[in-house]
Amino acid sequence: MELALSLWIEDRNQKRVSLSGAMVREKAKHLYAHFKESDDSCSGESPDGGLQTSEDWFNKFNVRQSLHNIKIVEEAVSADNAAAERYPEELANLVADGVYKPEQVFNSDETALFWKRMPNKTFISKSEKSASAFKAAKDRVTLVLSSNASGACVIKPLMLYISFNPRALKN
Repeated sequence: MELALSLWIEDRNQKRVSLSGAMVREKAKHLYAHFKESDDSCSGESPDGGLQTSEDWFNKFNVRQSLHNIKIVEEAVSADNAAAERYPEELANLVADGVYKPEQVFNSDETALFWKRMPNKTFISKSEKSASAFKAAKDRVTLVLSSNASGACVIKPLMLYISFNPRALKN
């Protein structure tokens, strides 16, 4: 069962799916039940007939299989800090040159709301230094928030589940 579990962990890593300890323990229970159906002479049973995948068992399994837990690091997005520092002054100049009132200047921004969280750590063998570079699957909604500079007109938040034209596919 542990060999099958180890192979499953390697398969998940190759498919770039991050794993938590709870996910591994649950899969161990499923594998144990599957193998028990085909062979009734299994050892290591609990009195109720199932495998006890306690934290202690899981820690010993990690040692036996030479697994360790690492934090998944996604690609860092670089920002143009110099342009960001110049922008407030440029915006003030645009508003002054156009003789706009605060009621005419609007700001709109989007933010992501992650409603399903994936683990940010995964288990790999000790011989591996890091996991493959990948982003964890993220189920999210996009919230769009808008208001004018005076605060007199706050537009009702807009929620988007799936974009018809995702930014990632632009150009």
